[in-house]
Amino acid sequence: MLTHDDGAMGFFHVLPEHCWKGYAWELSIAMMKKLREQGEIPFVHIQEDNQGSMSLSRKIGFVKERLIQWVKINLEEKG
Repeated sequence: MLTHDDGAMGFFHVLPEHCWKGYAWELSIAMMKKLREQGEIPFVHIQEDNQGSMSLSRKIGFVKERLIQWVKINLEEKG
């Protein structure tokens, strides 16, 4: 597990054969603790259709604050 450049927890994937063994829970709790020790506030960005991450985040104490819409602008000129 890593943090995005904005500080959000993420980049996390558990292989199917290792799901439901508590690894995601343990790593998430450890990451939250580390961020708090560094004076940071743990937070996540989760796509609405990612039910696994939504469920895990609720179980470890996150609450949905608001819906965010990302917009990407391509500044490269097209020939």
